[in-house]
Amino acid sequence: MQGRKPSPYDKPKKSVVHKIKVPPCPDPALFVAVRGKDGNYFWRRRRGTVTPAVLNPVMADMAKYMKPSMAAAADLIQALEPFTCSKAVDGKYSGYSRNAQRFAALFSKSMIAVGKMGWSYFYNVDLNPNCRLKDVLKHDHEISVINNMAMLKLQLSDNMVDKLRDKQATHFYFELILISGDPAKKNSLRSEHDISEDYPYKNHSYFDLEPRKYCELSVIVPEKKPAIIILKAATRAGRFTTGPNHEGLKVLGWR
Repeated sequence: MQGRKPSPYDKPKKSVVHKIKVPPCPDPALFVAVRGKDGNYFWRRRRGTVTPAVLNPVMADMAKYMKPSMAAAADLIQALEPFTCSKAVDGKYSGYSRNAQRFAALFSKSMIAVGKMGWSYFYNVDLNPNCRLKDVLKHDHEISVINNMAMLKLQLSDNMVDKLRDKQATHFYFELILISGDPAKKNSLRSEHDISEDYPYKNHSYFDLEPRKYCELSVIVPEKKPAIIILKAATRAGRFTTGPNHEGLKVLGWR
């Protein structure tokens, strides 16, 4: 025989709250309450009260170098600011806001490896964490340095810079950026750049016609100064940039 179906007039069953007892604490300074799998609490010794809590050697070195690394990262971000859409866009911060921690970690690795701050760990690093250069520019790109002159030559083709689903983009362009100076010294970073003209997006093989068209960019690398060379590919909508999610910057060389 089936039981009676509940009706809207039935009184709801009272929920019973079972109080979980916590055993007396031996010493609040040394013990912390922990809930076990059975639901009961027990007291466990605080970490570091039995054996001293220590960082592993790599983490200890990273922590030791974090302050000078963060200062160098802030200087690098300031030097890069004229070449990036790093400001807030539509009330939201761009992906560049995470670069302080990324750059500081790379500087710390350099100090741990060679004992001084340098650019070696920046080689082949994408400076825009939200947009890699290879997602924007599919073509080959190599930097050649002859007599302190860094040069880049790109063979142009239609739509060679991806719009990344931005229907408002009307042009694309390239920029070769040099950041030179000792990152360990405050306010020592200097910048130089060479920017291309704006190339329009077309639906035919305009750039493939003879004679073939090229984009040539160059910057002078100062003698006896540490430096990084950066390639930027980005899009514009008329005279305005299309934002941080549509530009790729990558370090292609260092000294």
